[in-house]
Parts: sequence; C-alpha cells; structure tokens
Amino acid sequence: MKSILFIILSFTSFNIVAQAIIVNKSETLIEIEDEDRLSIKRFDRITINNEDGYQAAVYRNGEDRFSKITSLKMTVFDKNGKKVKKLGKLDSREYSFNDQNEVNDTKMVVLSADYQHYPFTVEIESVTQSNKGFLTLPLWFPRSEFRMQVDMATLTIVKPASFEINRLEENLDKVLITLDGDNEIWTWQVSNLESIDSDMSIKQFYNEQPKVFLGPRKFVLDKNPGSFDSWESFGNWFLNLNDNDYQLLSETREFLDQTNGDSVRQAVYDIFNFMQSRTRYISIQLGIGGFQSLPTEFVDERGFGDCKALSNYLRSMLDYKGISSNFILVKAGNDVLDINTDIISNQFNHVFLAVPLADDTIYLECTNQMLPPNYLSTHTDDRDVLWIEKNNSKIIRSPIYDETANTVKTKCVIDMDRYGNASLKVDREKRGVFYDDIMFYKTVTEQQREQYLYSHFDFKDFIIDDFSYGERKDYEPAYMSKYEITANNLAREVSDKLLITVNMLPDIDSYFPYNNYTQFAEIKRGFTLEDRVTVTVPETFWLSKIPSIMPLEENFGSYECTIKDLENGSVEIRRKVVLKKGLYQSSDFSEFDDFIKKIKKADRTKLILESGT
Repeated sequence: MKSILFIILSFTSFNIVAQAIIVNKSETLIEIEDEDRLSIKRFDRITINNEDGYQAAVYRNGEDRFSKITSLKMTVFDKNGKKVKKLGKLDSREYSFNDQNEVNDTKMVVLSADYQHYPFTVEIESVTQSNKGFLTLPLWFPRSEFRMQVDMATLTIVKPASFEINRLEENLDKVLITLDGDNEIWTWQVSNLESIDSDMSIKQFYNEQPKVFLGPRKFVLDKNPGSFDSWESFGNWFLNLNDNDYQLLSETREFLDQTNGDSVRQAVYDIFNFMQSRTRYISIQLGIGGFQSLPTEFVDERGFGDCKALSNYLRSMLDYKGISSNFILVKAGNDVLDINTDIISNQFNHVFLAVPLADDTIYLECTNQMLPPNYLSTHTDDRDVLWIEKNNSKIIRSPIYDETANTVKTKCVIDMDRYGNASLKVDREKRGVFYDDIMFYKTVTEQQREQYLYSHFDFKDFIIDDFSYGERKDYEPAYMSKYEITANNLAREVSDKLLITVNMLPDIDSYFPYNNYTQFAEIKRGFTLEDRVTVTVPETFWLSKIPSIMPLEENFGSYECTIKDLENGSVEIRRKVVLKKGLYQSSDFSEFDDFIKKIKKADRTKLILESGT
C-alpha cells in the first residue's frame, strides 16, 4: 500500500550513529492552491562537522505520478565559507524502488555533496509539486537525528482560508495564523535546539521532539474525493475504492463449494491455505493502485498481487461462502513507531484481513506464504490500526503477543561422563512471536542457518551433530526444533568433583537489548521461558547437596528454579522465567538491572557431584 511521497522527505530519518550536524537554518514552505495542487519549497543550510554527519549532506526524496521534484540545487562551502561547488538535479541519481516483489512508479532522487573536507556547509534548495491530488502532508520534524543541533527552523503554510487542514503540534508553541487577502498563512518556528546524545530509545527521542502533524481535511486523489473528517469517513473512502463486484474462476468456485469445515473457523483456515497455495506477493503501486486493489479476477487468474489485492481476493472467496470479513489498515514494520491517533490522516502502508466471529476475531496476513492463519508476527502486532467497516471504521489495537503467548519450552537430556563432557538432546517448542524463527530457517542459506544455530548456545566447546525442525499451523502455531549436541567440559572438574551450573542454556539477557554502560534495556514483547533439564549423573557420582534457590516475584516478572535428585541416578532442573513488556533506562534501569542480576546469580548456582572413587 502506497504512502504518498511527500512523507518521504530527508528530515524524517532515524539514525542512531555518532552525529555532528548543525542545522543553521531550515525553511519549509507549503503552498496549497486547492485539493489537487500544492508545492513544497525547502531551504536548508547545514554544517557537517565530521563523517558521522555526512548523511545530512545527501538529499533524498521521491517522485511518482502524484509528485515531481521540479527544482533541486545544492551549494557546497568549505570551512572558510568559500563556495566549492554547485550541483543541480542533473547531477542527481535516480533509483527505482522496484525489486523482484514490487512494481511501482516511484523513484528516489539522490543528490550527494560528494565532499568530505570537514567541517563544511551545504545549502540545499528544492521544490516538489503535485497537480493530481494529495492525501498527506509532510511531518515537520526539525531535529530528526541524535547529535543534531538546530539553530532555527521554520514551517510556513500558505493556503486558501476555505481549505481545511487537520493539524497537531507536539512539544512546541501553537501555530501563528495571519491573513493575506483570501489566503491564510500558518507559521511554526523553533530555535536553539541543542544536540541530544543517543542514550535513549528512538521512541523516547521521537516523543520528546518538537513536531507538527498535518493532513488535508478534504482531498481528491486521481478524481476520487474523500475526507479525513473522521476515521469513519476515511474508511468509507478506502472501502469504496476496494468494494467491487468479483467473478471467481470455476475451479475456485468448485473448491469453495466443497469447503465446509467443521466450523466457520476451520472453513476460514481452509480458504486461507488455498489462497496461499495459489498466490504470491508482488507489490503493485502504480498511480492510485497504491490504495486501490487489483480486481479479484486478476489475482485469481494470474496468481499474484499486493497486500490489498491478496486481501481482497481472500475477502471475495470468504464472501462467496457467506463469511464476512474486514480490511485493516496498519503501519507495518518490525518495531516501527506507532501512528498518532490524535490526528486523522493516512499514516498506513499495509493492509491485512480480519474475520470477526461470535467470540473471537481471526487475523489473516495474506502476503506471506509461510505464515499460518491467525498469526500476524512482529510485522503488524501490538499497534493502533484502522478497522475498515462501512460507516463504522475505527481505531483498534492489533493482537498483542505477551508473556503468556510468547513461550519457549525446552526439554534437555544430558548424558555426562566422569570428566564433565556431555552429549545433549535438546527439544524446543516456540510459540507467539518466537514462531518467526521458522521463517528464518526456511529462507536463509545453509551457512547462515548454521551460524544462527550455533548462536543459540553458549557452550565453550561444542558441536551440533544433528538438527531438525517442524511446525504446527493450528489455532496456536508452534515451531519445534531438535538438536543433538556434543559439548566438552560442560561440567567443571575440580579434584574428584564435578561442578554443574544450574542454567546451562543461554543467559536471560540474550533475549532482549540490555546494556549496563548506557543503562538501557527494553523488552518489546513479554515472554516466558520454561526449561526442564535432566542430567544423567556419571557412574560412582552422586549429588552431594540440593541447593535451595529462592523464587523471585517483582513487577518486571518472576523466576523460579527447582532441583530434584531422581531415583534413577539423574538430576532434574526445572526453571521458569517470566519477563513482562517494559522499557528501562536512566533512573528506571537500576531496579530492573538488580532484578536481572538476581536471576543471573541464581542461574550460576552450582550443583556439586561427588565421586566415591
């Protein structure tokens, strides 16, 4: 699904790298003539102090049939203010967004200063125009990078007084409005924004920055009028574009006629699996095709389509069976920033489908042939989305995979010799977002897969002798894996004793970003780990003492570990760790850090196997 190009402006990037950028002056002028025509004029004077800030000396913006870059100039000055070079659009390079899974009319225009004698200054002037309608206006985000200083930045909108705009300011003063004949002039300005170090999350940085969200109240896109008066009105516009009559192939109708299932849910799953078996994803973003689906019969005959087309194809088949379904618009991507629901505008780039049942809702991602039904993955989970329904479109939250859904259950049997060497058989079952692992195994090279397999274990000296995996695509999809491992010195030999660590699997902090130096940790999705490890004690050895490990229960989660000396000459270790979603940094980090240290200390508890020889 297309996001109109005006949003792809150079000031909306997020790069956590060492920056050295001073925005001396930034002026953005948006001139709106009517619902069809506008122009955006930019002037930026930027000083780049070192190579970490060089990306600010590269202009990037996009063009398609709705928007064109009509003017582009770049002037480069050395550290003494002497003009070094002057560049124009003819010096730029154009890159198509097309890849093997995409067909569109969008291209990226890139103009680089190609100068690296620091410090230096660039002046960039550009004009972008639209004459065929516009659905969005650019987010104004003057300090868009860590370690970026902004001396002065101004946003000005000139528009007819009758042309209504939805707007939302954050962390800056309200708009100044003046009149010029029949036009209104809206102005925002910031100054003296100091640079910020990257010792915070991108989300916190973004939330704390001054910015202005904008969008037209009424719009016309390729002669299709619509409005952002409400989410309902925008939903109706999208639905009208994609709610067409359809004609399915005879073989498709024959399959559907024979598909009944034991329940509505099973029928939906069967039809979804049929759709996956017949189609593949190709993003087709030509003109208004970024919002309007290809006809159902096109997908049925050709076997490909983009997110809208595949969702619409499945929706048509469900409708044929009398099963109601709804489009859902989403800002997709792994761990992207959420949309701002306080301003009604198009902030979406993807579509999937939902089937409401009496006591549940089935969510269907139609673009990935490997995903099971009712599983969205980290691409679209836990974020505000727009439920499309005639005269009832509304913002809802997409499914949340929390600590009860995201589970890793490990069963490990360890056969240990008297020197501490061991063979291990490891069985794992992963659910929730951990199911994503199977997509990795299915798509990477053998070498990449081997490297990834070894990264799952922290043993110092080991070989994975065998590995296999499988999956279940039922109501709760699961990914299963089996390992056979040979590990030398798994237990430490001390005199006539063997010392075994309670947790022989990876440390808890390997499951999420955790940095003591920057005092930052983030659990983006809660999870539960359950381990059952059975160690066969070598002949003539015995467990001298069963240590007692105190359970932990705090706001962050819980931990428990029990050890049992079995009668058959083996030791069983059961461990369960639950961590809830949370962001911990600066002053909030210390308490969470203490909790993790307690877990790691408990995990380092030693079992002592003594020998009678």
